[in-house]
Amino acid sequence: LEEGKVQYKVEKKGEGAKVESNFSPLVRYVEKYLDGTIFGQSREAEILSLEGAIPGFSKGLVGMQEGEKRTLYIHPELAYGTKGILP
Repeated sequence: LEEGKVQYKVEKKGEGAKVESNFSPLVRYVEKYLDGTIFGQSREAEILSLEGAIPGFSKGLVGMQEGEKRTLYIHPELAYGTKGILP
């Protein structure tokens, strides 16, 4: 999606409507470091405003179809940065 900043892998194809940038889709997510350590996750499906999400997450969800599962790879510049609570 953005060379070296946001990439994705489709794990399961979906069908139906595609997510657009102004949508608030119902999502389940797990946030992990590249080594697999989990640092955040949803406990159940939740509605997420793409306008209020981190830029990399918003870019990675646009175009997904209902039922699709993706793994997103997001550079810190489009996520939480390199300073703060996350290493």
